[in-house]
Amino acid sequence: MPFQDGRVFDLIDQLGEYYSQNIDNAFLRPSFSRINISREDWERIAALANQSEYEKAQGYSFWELYEMILAMARFVSKARNELAPNIRAILSESSGGFGSAAPRGNDILKDMAISNFRANLDVLADKVHELYMRTALVDKESHKVKAPVYTRMPDLAGIGSLLVTK
Repeated sequence: MPFQDGRVFDLIDQLGEYYSQNIDNAFLRPSFSRINISREDWERIAALANQSEYEKAQGYSFWELYEMILAMARFVSKARNELAPNIRAILSESSGGFGSAAPRGNDILKDMAISNFRANLDVLADKVHELYMRTALVDKESHKVKAPVYTRMPDLAGIGSLLVTK
């Protein structure tokens, strides 16, 4: 059964805006092809980052939202471990040299995006964690008789290890 919670919707909006502006931008996006994430997870990440008014009106099922949260957590973990350590080199390879055809202003923006990538992933991880905690609270409050959904999803037990910097 779908649930609606204004705070969850606000957290999703904040997460989506942050992800779009600081992570999934034109400067960093070319590096994403280097990480192994399933097509389903990419779709879940896109759905979470681009919440529509329809989703707000219809609400989310706990299962669906937890799957989107897990997909974003897996992205954060893989981006930290597979991209962040070599992001400058990876993007230099994919563009044929750093700033090779871009105007000077874009070089500065690209350098800022690369330099802040790891810190921006940390902020994104915090936002994912906050969304997870709020969703779990609403889940608990919604399931007085039956066990909350998060207790029935074994993958959620490892969400903390996906979001913590190693």
